[in-house]
Amino acid sequence: MSEHQGAFASTPSPAKKAYYRVNFTGQGGEYFKIWIVNIALTIVTLGIYSAWAKVRTRQYFYNNTLINNTSFQYHGEPLAILKGRIIAVILFVLYSFAVHSLPIIAVPTFLIFLAALPWIVMRALAFNARMTSFKGVRFNFNANYTQTLQIVLLWPILLVFTLGLIFPLVKHKYYEFVAKHMKFGTSEFAYQGKISEMFIIYLIAMAISAGITTVMVLIGVVFAGVAGLASGLEDASGVMLWLASSGITLFIVFYIALNLVIWAFIQAKTVNLIFNNLTLGDNRFYADLNFSQVAIIQFTNTLAIIFSLGLAYPWAAIRMTRYRTTCIQVIAADDLDNITAEQVAKLGAVGDEAAEVFDLDLAF
Repeated sequence: MSEHQGAFASTPSPAKKAYYRVNFTGQGGEYFKIWIVNIALTIVTLGIYSAWAKVRTRQYFYNNTLINNTSFQYHGEPLAILKGRIIAVILFVLYSFAVHSLPIIAVPTFLIFLAALPWIVMRALAFNARMTSFKGVRFNFNANYTQTLQIVLLWPILLVFTLGLIFPLVKHKYYEFVAKHMKFGTSEFAYQGKISEMFIIYLIAMAISAGITTVMVLIGVVFAGVAGLASGLEDASGVMLWLASSGITLFIVFYIALNLVIWAFIQAKTVNLIFNNLTLGDNRFYADLNFSQVAIIQFTNTLAIIFSLGLAYPWAAIRMTRYRTTCIQVIAADDLDNITAEQVAKLGAVGDEAAEVFDLDLAF
């Protein structure tokens, strides 16, 4: 039993709990073959094959994500995805044509798009959930238009009036919304994270950003001072050129480091917060991502992609996915086989809710 497992030893009925570390078995070489073929065929078919590429990619990642040696399954149909994309492209073209040809209808057209946006998001979330299964049990998402409207439009609009200060609150509301309406078979997910915890993540991120920015400013002041002293030399041009190039290089390095560290910190802490407060009936989850490890992986992945002219992307994607998934654990209230068997029995009795699937995927 690992250290964090011992933390739950005092909870009721510890003997019945089962701990399952999520495992990812994907390999960079295998995914590279799928990825390069997807790109080639998408180009040759002028984008039409992108729907099949999406299905192949998701099936590979789902099939290689295992809990207790059992993988997830993705059941999306390429034609459904292609139809959705065709509709999305047609609507975009019509909107662009209408705005440029008839500016007077630009505002009404935009308002219609805003009204349709919650429906699009709702369908995308439902489609992706219902196309995913584990041990023959499908996931489901059952939010309605009004509920989605609040998350997609009303809360984001408040961001404008608060100058973005409530962004952590908006993210909290979104994760709570998705979990609240997500189901596995007949069991419902729930998210019990606190708004204050999300704010703390962003406050710490702001503190890190302020620290790195301060260092950047101090370095700039030092370089400016040295440049001022060097300007009095007889042959100052060479020194000034060296100072300028060095200063720009350091600025770029620190700017990249700033964005990388902030991104890694927010990603790792947010994933931990979500999974550590996520439940499925009596079952719990645990995540222990380390933000410094996420930053190192992302940094080396970025270098590999740049110096390989993009060819290392599959390796980078597999590497990050492997780390993220293996940091997640399922803490089941009973044996996993018993839980899924129970879900199959309930679904057989009440009818498979996942049977009512949408035939279009409007999400890219």
